[in-house]
Amino acid sequence: MAQPRGVRGEESAMLAHEIDRRILGQRIAEARKARGKTQEEVAEFLDCSRPTYIAIEKGDRGAKADEIVKLASFLGRKVNELVPERYKYLAVHAYERGDLGDTDLAHYLRCDIATAREIVSQTLTSHEIEPSGEGRSVRMDFRVSLLGDTR
Repeated sequence: MAQPRGVRGEESAMLAHEIDRRILGQRIAEARKARGKTQEEVAEFLDCSRPTYIAIEKGDRGAKADEIVKLASFLGRKVNELVPERYKYLAVHAYERGDLGDTDLAHYLRCDIATAREIVSQTLTSHEIEPSGEGRSVRMDFRVSLLGDTR
């Protein structure tokens, strides 16, 4: 996968690295069970063998982007529900700093551009409760890299 323009150092290595297969596999397995589907049914839907699908659930084989999209739809989940949180934060952070454009962000989050923008909005909004008990929404600001690198 090509490195996006402008992403630097360790952050770019983490962005370019595959989604954590084990966590993704666990989330897929949980979604499958919640939907009442068997591994065989999901494998048939993906047009792969049951052992191949089991390898995806165990994290031994990474799911391809198109497989993640198909699985999310088949299992009644949104793509971003299957993607690990830390991956979202790194991608959103790079997007906010201008290191990623809309297309790259959507690619890294494995979804369409509209969904990627919604993920950015949700990720950057913190819902907090004041000492008075009143709720408020606060927009988070990533002026300093999550990895300690400053601009």
